[in-house]
Amino acid sequence: FRLADGAPLPQHFESGQEAAFEVTFAPQSPGAQTGRLVVNGRSFVLTGVALAPPLPRPAIVLDPAAPGSGRQVRVRVLLAEPARIAGEGELRLAFEPAASGWPDDPAITFLAPAGRLARFSVEAGASVASFGGREEIVMQTGTTAGRLTLTARFGEHVEQATLALALLPVQVDSVRAVRSA
Repeated sequence: FRLADGAPLPQHFESGQEAAFEVTFAPQSPGAQTGRLVVNGRSFVLTGVALAPPLPRPAIVLDPAAPGSGRQVRVRVLLAEPARIAGEGELRLAFEPAASGWPDDPAITFLAPAGRLARFSVEAGASVASFGGREEIVMQTGTTAGRLTLTARFGEHVEQATLALALLPVQVDSVRAVRSA
């Protein structure tokens, strides 16, 4: 809390004299703040609540944009605008096989760190998320047909990207025959 016009203090007034002033609330951090204004020995409690600016909306970007089965894909989380404050979020990978009863494909994962959940951070002023110092994380699509869903959570925002992995015919890459008695 401070006087808005920067009036010098203390000020003295003659009897019956008036003065208007404005108190500015300019917090340095979010949360409840209190202050005190003292006039002629009388104390006035000042209170205010500072809210953190909202985090920007994330967008999931895949490279290549339309990958298929058995591929490695670079995933980035871009922000709609530069972040005004630092924040942390998560990117989650989910898989639904094309047919009921098919097993999950353990090859569908992020590579480093391995797993289906990756945490990211965003520095104030940044427009792209950082995965442990890298602006992207590599995802492996596996070889089972189905639907991959990436979900980015950042602040109050939840964004998703869905990728369909089509059924592919079985291919024989090489054949080797051995004759025996």
